[in-house]
Parts: sequence; C-alpha cells; structure tokens
Amino acid sequence: RRYKTEEFIRIGLHDLGGELELVQVLTQLSKLADACLQAAVDLTLAELEQKHGAIPDGQFVVVGGGKLGGRELDYNSDLDLIFVYKASGEEKSTGGLPAHEYYVRAGQKLLTYLSAPTEEGIAYKVDMQLRPSGKAGPLVSSLDAFRDYHKTSSQLWERQALIKTRFVAG
Repeated sequence: RRYKTEEFIRIGLHDLGGELELVQVLTQLSKLADACLQAAVDLTLAELEQKHGAIPDGQFVVVGGGKLGGRELDYNSDLDLIFVYKASGEEKSTGGLPAHEYYVRAGQKLLTYLSAPTEEGIAYKVDMQLRPSGKAGPLVSSLDAFRDYHKTSSQLWERQALIKTRFVAG
C-alpha cells in the first residue's frame, strides 16, 4: 500500500507538471497495478504454502479486464479481475487441501490484501463481476471450467469483454 501510494503520487506530480502525456499516465498506472497485484499474489501464495503446503504443478493466475486489461487505468479506476487456476481435478496440496479449496482461499486472501481498509487505506477497489456467472459464480475457476463456461454458457457481452483481458499476475 505504501509503495502504491508513493508511486501514485510520483505519477500524479509528473502528470500535473506536464511531464507525461495521457497515454504515459495510463500506462504507468496500469504497470503500477500489475506490480502491486504480483506482489500481493506472491504474498498470498507464500502464506498458503506455509500453512497448507503447495499444489504440485499448480498455477494461479490473475486476469485483468476492463481498463486494467487495456492498460488504461486512470486515477480512480477499480481493478476488474478474474482468478483462474490450473491443477488436475483430484489434486491436493502437500498439506491435504483440495486444489479448488486451496485456490478459493488464495482468491479470498488476495482480495483482502488488495481491498481491506488499513491505516494506509486500501490498495485498490476490486470488481469481480467479469468472472464466470458474475457475482453468482465461484470466486475462482479452474482453467477447464473457465473455458467450458465461455464455450457453452456465457452471454455475448461476457465474450466481448474477454477481448480486453490479459494476464496480469501469477
């Protein structure tokens, strides 16, 4: 949070001073969000691994959509995020936690790191409505479930929104 605030101020001062073009501001704010997301993912996965072991060959990915996905974040943008993991169906952590439950906990902890208020404020406002089935859907999807949803059940606008998504962390 402190790093984000310091960089946010640096970008803002250079913007106000006319040293940055609009595209540079949007790009720098987006790169800042990427860096903060990666740091939060690293903290999250390290904490889970310490508590529950690791998922052998498992992967957890944060996909950014909307302005983040398009590298167009402005000063007041929230982060449109989708959490996807890859692990075999019956895989468990070395501590015995099933893969899906493990990655749901990762998603919950990541959201806490990003948006829980502290003395230093919040890191980012997060919007999870781009995930399969929106607010009614699971917080985290396996890669296979994510693909199946978009092949068979997603609305047109959801498929269109994927045009502006990209890998941001994990």
